[in-house]
Amino acid sequence: MGKGGEAPPPALVDKQPRKTFSSASAWTWIKYGTASVVLFYAIIFATPQPTTDWEGNVIPRAHKLMGHDAADIESKPPLDGLVIAVTGATSGIGLSFTRKLSSMGAHVIAIGRSSSKLERLAQENEGVSTVLVDLNDLDSVAKGADDMLQRFDRVDMLVNNAGIHGAVQGMDVSKQGYEQVFAVNYLSHFLLTEKLMPLLEKSTQPKTKIIQVSSLYHFGAGISDLRPSKQRDLPASAAPSPIASRPGGAHGFLLFRDIRSYTNSKLAQVLHAEALNRRFAKSEGQPMEVVSICPSWVGTSIAGDGLANLFEFIAFESDDYGLASFFEAMLDDDTNTSAVPKFYSNTAHPELLVQSMNALPEWAYSMLPLRDIVGNIFAGYLLIMQRLIPKVGRRAPSACVGDIEAQEELYEWSRGAVQAWL
Repeated sequence: MGKGGEAPPPALVDKQPRKTFSSASAWTWIKYGTASVVLFYAIIFATPQPTTDWEGNVIPRAHKLMGHDAADIESKPPLDGLVIAVTGATSGIGLSFTRKLSSMGAHVIAIGRSSSKLERLAQENEGVSTVLVDLNDLDSVAKGADDMLQRFDRVDMLVNNAGIHGAVQGMDVSKQGYEQVFAVNYLSHFLLTEKLMPLLEKSTQPKTKIIQVSSLYHFGAGISDLRPSKQRDLPASAAPSPIASRPGGAHGFLLFRDIRSYTNSKLAQVLHAEALNRRFAKSEGQPMEVVSICPSWVGTSIAGDGLANLFEFIAFESDDYGLASFFEAMLDDDTNTSAVPKFYSNTAHPELLVQSMNALPEWAYSMLPLRDIVGNIFAGYLLIMQRLIPKVGRRAPSACVGDIEAQEELYEWSRGAVQAWL
């Protein structure tokens, strides 16, 4: 009772109804969310495909590369006199690249595994010679390289382009028992490059170039899978093989294991490039340089025929902007001798996301799929966004590429692995 026996006033009651998350509210969120996603993709697909400036950029730089004067520019194709060998030349971006090189006057040595496709390629494109090589078999690689040594006087550029992706094509082994993606993408190209050194050293260009067609996907791999297992008193060339070379492919988890086999092979290519550059820097012979590139997502069938149509719709066109990083690597006359490796791509990329893949100690990435997860987020981001951020140029590769010890271990092991064919 209150003062004077009066009852206290009743407590204030909020007469406003409580808000609940009803099915109607959920439906509203779904509608707005769906509309936002549709609008986002509409903007992306409405954005025109970027194009390469052939007449104003590529062709003048090609004439400059070949040392053409004004009279030559009027009378000669821009790449007249260039001898360039390309692996994987009968399909995908390798086929587009070969056709473009041929149209620009280069003599292309097309390397592929299908005799019928090679024959058709030579018939349809002027200045194309063919070499039959199955990169899944080191015997075939050595035989093809020996054929080239007998038939050709020189090679001015070598483009190690051919590649497969185990995550969608299935895990298998090469003829010599190596993990197939590692063997095709890396080890066979290692052997081919070593075997062709006599031709590369005879180039008439001021500088011979080797171009490794790697991938920004290499950011999703670490060096742990690529380091030969160390044993006391054994050189790297005689050490047990790295995890990436063995059937099964990688440390990894479920689907990530298959994907990492691809990322491992792409990182191996860049490590190989830097190991070679260090050797070339000490050589007094023909100046030589190895550069790495990423064409980004391009409309090819490397991810399997089932995804080819999707990639042709959303990715860069393989006969136009998809070739931009190839030609940038070929034609760049940058004399910068900094320690930063030369890695060219068609797109800008979010630096923070890239560096996050190297933020933890290496052992953490060996035990947990952290780099795999971030790497695939990065790949998905590029697939969706690359039309909005086209930017051809030189980028810094993964930080682990600078590990000289890892470069040397992989090089020496690889040299030992292919010694019987050298």
